[in-house]
Amino acid sequence: MWESVVIAVLAATVRIALEVVAWQRELARERERGRLVLAALRQAGHGVQVEDRRPDGGVLTVRGDGLAASSGQEGEAR
Repeated sequence: MWESVVIAVLAATVRIALEVVAWQRELARERERGRLVLAALRQAGHGVQVEDRRPDGGVLTVRGDGLAASSGQEGEAR
């Protein structure tokens, strides 16, 4: 009987580990998408500054010289 408990615990552990790996991959994809967008903006001649403090507090601030910059707006995502 205890064997089935051990197997169930191992199966749950493997499931959790797979979910964590999938979550980390999704975060890496999101970060890469952000890098590509910023590279495209820079290549198009827009001055873009990025402040990325996600490990410390989950804040990403992007400042640029686009239309929003002329109105004094600033973007922040949490």
